[in-house]
Amino acid sequence: MRSILIIIGIILIVIGGRDAFKLYSFINKAESVEALVMVIEELRGSPKPRQRTPLHVEYRLKNGSQYRSITHLPLLQRIEQGDTIKLWVDPLNPQDVRLPLLSEHLARPLTLIVIGLVLMIGAGFYSSKSPPSSPISSKAPAESSST
Repeated sequence: MRSILIIIGIILIVIGGRDAFKLYSFINKAESVEALVMVIEELRGSPKPRQRTPLHVEYRLKNGSQYRSITHLPLLQRIEQGDTIKLWVDPLNPQDVRLPLLSEHLARPLTLIVIGLVLMIGAGFYSSKSPPSSPISSKAPAESSST
């Protein structure tokens, strides 16, 4: 059981670390741009937890190239068509557009890393609480001394 917890913990830490590194790489190369909200798609039915509103945006990079893309806005934020919003854009892949909400982008990697660490620490406590396994020892009969 202990080794399974450790393996799962390591896997979660690796996945979380990889996601955090990808985010770090994106942020380092991203351009911050002002984007015009062209279309806000209506969500059909009742909103689900963590559902996001699709936004069609238009923006211009520093090199002058103009692009249109779709990004997703958390339901809590109110935006109207024609509003200007800030975005992070990858200049090498201008269709990779993200809202600069660092807390939202870091939620998954940090959650995975924390759960992985908790599992590994729990595995350490699990092994220290279990009784030590010792080989069956046979007692030698006491020697009687006859004099």
